[in-house]
Amino acid sequence: MSDVNPGQEPLPVIPADDLGQFTAEPLTPQPAILERKGHPIIAWIVICLCVAFILRQQFLPAAQGEQQDETISLINMKMQAKYLVGCGALLGKNAAFAGQAKNLNTGPIDQRLRAIVLEGELSGPKAALDALKDLQNRIASNQQNPTATQIKLMGVLRRLYEDYANDKWDAPTLTVEERTFLRRELDWFGELALAPSGGPNAEARAAVLRPAYRTVFAYAGGLGLAVIVGLGGLVGLSIFLVLLFRGRLQRGVYCGSFHGSVYAEAFALWLAMFIGLSYSARYIPKAWLPEGDARFAATIFLECLTLCAVFWPVLRGVPWTQVRWEVGLNPGRRPALEPFIGLAGNAMAIPLLGLGVLLMVLLILLRNHLHPTGSPADNFNPSDLPSHPIVKELSRGNWKEYLELFVLASIVAPIVEETMFRGVLYRHLREATCNMSYPLSVFLSACVVSFIFAVIHPQGFLGVPPLMALAFVFSLLREWRGTLVPGMVAHGVNNGVVLLISIVAMAD
Repeated sequence: MSDVNPGQEPLPVIPADDLGQFTAEPLTPQPAILERKGHPIIAWIVICLCVAFILRQQFLPAAQGEQQDETISLINMKMQAKYLVGCGALLGKNAAFAGQAKNLNTGPIDQRLRAIVLEGELSGPKAALDALKDLQNRIASNQQNPTATQIKLMGVLRRLYEDYANDKWDAPTLTVEERTFLRRELDWFGELALAPSGGPNAEARAAVLRPAYRTVFAYAGGLGLAVIVGLGGLVGLSIFLVLLFRGRLQRGVYCGSFHGSVYAEAFALWLAMFIGLSYSARYIPKAWLPEGDARFAATIFLECLTLCAVFWPVLRGVPWTQVRWEVGLNPGRRPALEPFIGLAGNAMAIPLLGLGVLLMVLLILLRNHLHPTGSPADNFNPSDLPSHPIVKELSRGNWKEYLELFVLASIVAPIVEETMFRGVLYRHLREATCNMSYPLSVFLSACVVSFIFAVIHPQGFLGVPPLMALAFVFSLLREWRGTLVPGMVAHGVNNGVVLLISIVAMAD
């Protein structure tokens, strides 16, 4: 072994009866793959160019002064508003949340109109009238051009809250058409405005509060579950790291291959395919795109099509059985146990996820300090907080669409992303750093994989820390078990739980 693999980790045996099964015995490489293969420099040039392109696309709208997506901003604001209304109603202390409501009175005019309704709910009709007058003054001073619909909304809201301020809780000055107009244009906020606390229609009031209660219970339940599971995960993660780096756990990834650079080529090919399919879809006329089930099937097909990149090493002369083992496409040492290890891994990811969220908040504060945009009250641009475009689908979807999103986010995405990131790219990086100490090799490989994984997601640069935290634990699972099964399970469960909480929180 010293002549073949000097100073490196022992290679694992691939048994003759099943080359895809993993054991932890030394392997003498076959002569067919002793020749070093791959062009890592070219591959990494492609990878860096792809990552730079993604980052440029994320920052491009802000750089060109283009409008960001107001829909996502309104959806996020609506969830926050329902949470505040639900908490205020449950605790009977609306005033305690009035200050937070004022912080939402920023951004585009449509968002500010909804914030005025929220202030009327939590602070009373006089506060809503003051906020409405302030909005009209700021529109004039900041040379905004409200639409005819927005002007009409301001007029209807003014008369509505004047009625409430005069203790006319049935709003007699509003016509049936104007009430319908409020509900149509302001959605849940329109229902909230027309069903005040202490108003004559108790049934309408109860109906508008039900979604607010669901949002509170979804967030409180999700946070409570995260705290309980995360405490156990913190203990498990600490023990796991100590045992892994002290060599007390059997490793699942051994490096020393002569063709590790081929995996860099495979990942570069996949990343180029991913970007090409993702961004070319933006320029396809909507009339050409299928609708409904056909679009769902097309999305899954294109996502899975990118997995063809995993066969690139085979085209470069590496046997498929060897590729399958090296990227972790095997059932693992204990197939029945691997999914449960994935569940435990998901718990271990929660403490790091909390740290990632804290870093994200610090990045937001740092950005606001370095690039102040003036008073939030005079800022009419949509908020640019990290958010996934999928919230638009969740906000208007039915149960069939929800199921499709679960399939994409909890099954297809984990399979594709774990195969390419924790399988292909992680294998290359471990081979590239195997002359380093074992802890350093694992740490650097996991960090690079996690960073690129986080960057390609649409949450933007501010969303990188929490996504990196999750991906780092998925990499540790790959290192320990040698198979991608635990990482796929942990990835799928995380996405599924987030989707479920989001659906409950957004439902009206």
